[in-house]
Amino acid sequence: MTIQHFQWWHRSLGFLAALLVVFIAGTGLLLNHSEELGLDEVMLDSDWILDIYGIDSAVNPEAFKVGRRWLSRIGSRLYLDSQDTGHQSEQLIGAIESGDLILVALSEGLLLMSAGGELVEMMTVLPGVSGAILAIGKIGDIPILKTRAGLYAGDADLTSWRETHTEEAFWSAPGKLPEQIRRQIEQQYRGAGVSLERFILDVHSGAVLGSLGKYISDMFAILILLLSLSGLWVSRLRRRMNLAVQAGSNTDI
Repeated sequence: MTIQHFQWWHRSLGFLAALLVVFIAGTGLLLNHSEELGLDEVMLDSDWILDIYGIDSAVNPEAFKVGRRWLSRIGSRLYLDSQDTGHQSEQLIGAIESGDLILVALSEGLLLMSAGGELVEMMTVLPGVSGAILAIGKIGDIPILKTRAGLYAGDADLTSWRETHTEEAFWSAPGKLPEQIRRQIEQQYRGAGVSLERFILDVHSGAVLGSLGKYISDMFAILILLLSLSGLWVSRLRRRMNLAVQAGSNTDI
């Protein structure tokens, strides 16, 4: 390989290294003046940024209309309209109004909530009911549960359930959560976002790329090493060429 080839590789490595140095220096300067620039007060809530940080979007939430309100599950949290009820569940089966209460059928049992979304009681044992709950509905004001074993009607206090054979119940069915409520819930669920200061810091350190950032840092270190070695090698070749030229000149004399 000729000295011209080595010089080309050396210049290319130098150009890449210069870009990385400018990038690191630029983000470093921003971080040094973070307080003056108010970077910690600027919040980023773009989907792709929040996805990088593992803050999932509230996509296709399970939702059931209860009277004029909506009960939904996002992640594992239950929401009444945009209000976080504070309760978590792995599955939301349905919900109905029963008097002043909202009955929520979950995989683990029956949740009783007030109209304001406060937890009244969690009933994991339902006397008279056999099998896991598959659906919830009502006939008039009488709540009806459907399981693999059959249909069950509850009494006024929900302390006793009897088997029934009616199929004329109004069953709770999933619906599409209104967009305004979904956005309000998503803002709560995902938070205000990530501060610009944190994002620049993670970009500066490579942490924003997770484990990949560590390997990029290694590549940068290797690049600087290769740049140094190629510079030394080009200098050595030039010296040899100069010595050869001088030797040739002396011979001619």
